[in-house]
Amino acid sequence: MTSLPESADSYRKLGQLLTDTGLDPTAAQHASLYASASGADLPALASTTLRVPSVRHDQHVFRFRNARHLADYITTIPKYRLGPLAGAPAC
Repeated sequence: MTSLPESADSYRKLGQLLTDTGLDPTAAQHASLYASASGADLPALASTTLRVPSVRHDQHVFRFRNARHLADYITTIPKYRLGPLAGAPAC
């Protein structure tokens, strides 16, 4: 059984969880949401219009109360291709 992600590489673990469960069989292969811009890239990207005196690097650590909390979060991430889920309201 796959555990709920709670580590610094939580985004990778979320993708693997979706792949393992079959909710998005290719989730682990999707490009990172940060592939086009990360904290390290932002000063250069913004330098034409903004002065960026410093960049704060926070560690992303997820802590989900239960599987429902995890499911609610996953549905907000645009890189995943989730099909219709049982019990989900129709959009």
